[in-house]
Amino acid sequence: MGDSTYRKHPMQLSDSTSNPRPKRRKYESKQRETLVQLLDQLEKSAKAAVFILDNYGLEGRFGDLRDEVKHIIPSAIRSVRNGDSYSPPFLKYFSSPLALPTESDYHGLDEGKFFSAHLSSSTEFRSAGKIHLQVAIETINVVFRSIALVYSSLMDAANAYPPPSDYAYHSVWSEWQEKDTAILCLRPTDKQGLSLTVLHDVFRQFQLQARTSISNETYGVHAMQSALRLCEQMGDAFSEEEAPSRTMVFDSCVSSLFSRYHVPHEMQTPSSDNPGFLNDSYSINGILCIIREDKKEPGDGGDAYMQIARDFQLYISHLLKKQDPILEDGAPTFLLCISGMISLHFPRLCIFHTFEGPTLSIAGGYYDGESHIVEPLAEPCLMLPDQLGHRQKVLANQLLSLKMAVDGLPTCVASFPAFYLVAYLFYPL
Repeated sequence: MGDSTYRKHPMQLSDSTSNPRPKRRKYESKQRETLVQLLDQLEKSAKAAVFILDNYGLEGRFGDLRDEVKHIIPSAIRSVRNGDSYSPPFLKYFSSPLALPTESDYHGLDEGKFFSAHLSSSTEFRSAGKIHLQVAIETINVVFRSIALVYSSLMDAANAYPPPSDYAYHSVWSEWQEKDTAILCLRPTDKQGLSLTVLHDVFRQFQLQARTSISNETYGVHAMQSALRLCEQMGDAFSEEEAPSRTMVFDSCVSSLFSRYHVPHEMQTPSSDNPGFLNDSYSINGILCIIREDKKEPGDGGDAYMQIARDFQLYISHLLKKQDPILEDGAPTFLLCISGMISLHFPRLCIFHTFEGPTLSIAGGYYDGESHIVEPLAEPCLMLPDQLGHRQKVLANQLLSLKMAVDGLPTCVASFPAFYLVAYLFYPL
């Protein structure tokens, strides 16, 4: 068995856990207002081009161009204005400038129509017509480019996966959980996959160990010591600005189970413009096995369970990008949530609980090649003192079960070396 260690990891993943949606919505609202203004400008420019073509007698020579500015452009404008979503074909259309007429296109024009009465010669006619038409087409192309930039930004915002800190909010996850990319995490309850205990034996071993009495072996003693410390300290009020934070105190309390050292590491993941951090990891040679989300107090930063489910989905995206061989075994991952309050309602597992106060909940994640499957593995532990010692024992048993399951993971995966990594994802609270 390899050495067990914590690691300090910065990680490019998501923004802070404060609700970023109002700022993002404000930005998108301004972009939509800009798009409306650009469409109005394009409509006027197209009408000006039609006027020039008609009054210079150019409609015969430039029939295709006239059809473009009189019919196709207005049709595209109406479709974008009335559309409920953003479409790649429209982006492609606005990214394609109109072709400017060449010198040869003006030869042999019908000179029977003049733009104004003072234009008395064919030379003046051609010169004025060329200038006005060129300016009109160039104006349309400038507006096209501006529309393409704004439209692309709005389309990216509409189609991009939300970062984990956004996914913690009901307004976000309730929308995304109706899409084909939904995480099978039992929220809503029809989003469920096979039981994790069926998909991978490490989860079955965790649950079996969690149901047995804690032993007096070395790790059992460390687990009980950690549980006692957590129940004594996690009930305190924690501040984002002042040390120690809830994260720091938790790490200190479990240090007898997981020792720490620091090593720089960065993992790039898609679908996020803002940085988050992978702070601490328990390593047995490089494979991520535990992700943790910490919440300061009740309701702070949204739903930690949905946020950590999205963390797992992002982690799998990272593995897919690297074509990591651990995907062949489903990348089994334990997901820990620490928060001031937790509310769990999972009818399939007969769990209907709301826990007031600092809690630790343990879930699991598995990737079956198509879907991201997440579900709770045990009832949450309330980390507050108990004169009878019951809460401490339950918490100690879950910590020990987690330690033993992770340390035994190499025996469950014959195709991988006997060294694994357990890591914790944290975001600024």
